[in-house]
Amino acid sequence: MQFFRIVFLTLLATLPAVGHSTPYYYTFSGYVTDYEDDAGIIADTLDMSTLIGRAVEFVYLIDFGAKGKVTNSTGDVVVLEDWSNETVSMSYFYAQGISGSLIEAKDGGYYNTVPGLITQADIQYGYNIADERTITGAVGSGSDDDVFAVSLDGLAVQDWTIGQVVEGLDFANDSEGMASLIYSSLTLTSITPVPIPAALWLFGSAVLVLGSLKRCTCARR
Repeated sequence: MQFFRIVFLTLLATLPAVGHSTPYYYTFSGYVTDYEDDAGIIADTLDMSTLIGRAVEFVYLIDFGAKGKVTNSTGDVVVLEDWSNETVSMSYFYAQGISGSLIEAKDGGYYNTVPGLITQADIQYGYNIADERTITGAVGSGSDDDVFAVSLDGLAVQDWTIGQVVEGLDFANDSEGMASLIYSSLTLTSITPVPIPAALWLFGSAVLVLGSLKRCTCARR
């Protein structure tokens, strides 16, 4: 019974976080529309003759109930807080890139190699920025030297629905500060809840184990 109590308390500790917000996988599918290759990264890694029109799929884990965060090159984790002034408001949420980038920073990138410069080494956020005229929603993942992102003018990310067309950007630097960029037109094709947390599976497994032990004990009697 002591084991059961421990598992039950673990479940109780987990449930509030689960109920507070639900993370989802957002999948965007589409094709490459244009590119720039000043850094030569695209030429080094992809077939440029077939790049325009190439299929692209970006997948992100998004949790609107959790705060966005950045891990800096110093190792410090910065939690991003919403802010506003007389003309602009900015709100953040958690987002993590799962897959989709076609290119990576070359020779360590540029910002990551500048001595003493604090950069965004791990971007895990999306945002909505609004002024009196419009709003722009965006989701990105990567670093200052290597990021893939989606964005849309006129609609907050929370309001994106299946079939929404957004702009995609895949960006990477080389060590000299030159950049390669791949532009794409993407459609939001699926919004899927993240599977049940491990704690809930643990609870269910524990119940089954305890039930089996009880049956064994009763059988011995």
